Amino acid sequence: MKVSKIIQESFAKILFTLSEKGKCTISDVSEFSECAYAHTFNTLKMLEKDGFVESEKIGRMRYVWLTDKGIDLSERLKNVILVVKGEEKTLVDKNLQRILSSVTDIKKVVSKGKISKRRGLKYKRALGAYKKQVEKIKREKKGKNKEIELVEREIKTVLNMI
Repeated sequence: MKVSKIIQESFAKILFTLSEKGKCTISDVSEFSECAYAHTFNTLKMLEKDGFVESEKIGRMRYVWLTDKGIDLSERLKNVILVVKGEEKTLVDKNLQRILSSVTDIKKVVSKGKISKRRGLKYKRALGAYKKQVEKIKREKKGKNKEIELVEREIKTVLNMI
């Protein structure tokens, strides 16, 4: 894959849409990323060829989702964008680092879209516990900061995927 393709804004939008939404149709990805359907389709085809995306046709609909490799690319691209914007994420608090790592691991599993109801409930309980820990850290730090907001956003995203 060409590096110039990766740094296109539309490519990032498609990648981040899949990262946030998990398994969804190509039309949904096109709509949420605000990209033309043809462009979205071609980008997803390229991503699938390179192993960043998997797809499955169910009836007339084709569903797509990020692979572990795709999730990793999405996270790295987010970090690059943060560095370029001067908002490099530096999670000083070890608890926040641990929580974010655990939430990211859950996100990888959930984004594949193949979890049982029982496992989904288990993940929801774990995410609820992480959410409480983040709230406690927020109270201790007396207010919001970018690291806490980042972790809260990730927890919310994964909870919406389940």
